[in-house]
Amino acid sequence: MRPWYAANARALLESRQQGMRPDGYVTVSMVGGQFDGPTLYVHDDMPLERMDWRMLAGLLVVVEAGAAVSLERLLRVVRDIAEVMPEDLRLHFQTPDGEAHQVEVGCGWHTPAIEDIPAFHAFMWHPFTLRGSPVEHGLRDALRRSRPAGFVCT
Repeated sequence: MRPWYAANARALLESRQQGMRPDGYVTVSMVGGQFDGPTLYVHDDMPLERMDWRMLAGLLVVVEAGAAVSLERLLRVVRDIAEVMPEDLRLHFQTPDGEAHQVEVGCGWHTPAIEDIPAFHAFMWHPFTLRGSPVEHGLRDALRRSRPAGFVCT
């Protein structure tokens, strides 16, 4: 089965293939909109099970979502991105009243191979709220139920 890429991913994919990495956060938007820096868009009709997020390994990533995005779809995208072990992964969620909520999902480590010691890559999945709002607590709890806290390693 061929991989599927988020809309607008070509430039980031090509720069990563050349060994470059963007400054700052890469936004993965599930709600459209304009954002600073590289932005990838996940549309409702995209098959999440085929999405290829490997270009996000070792990068700073923020997922933008809102009330129109189903919780199941949101959790799938966040879990799948965590599997490629970004340096930092955050979730920004906007409620219909315009209030923004943030959850820090986790962070990654990437250590290159040194002589006979193999490379080590890991991601610490440990969601916590940044402001402590009820919406943030709900998202944090849903993320924790979707995957136990701990390391994702290769």
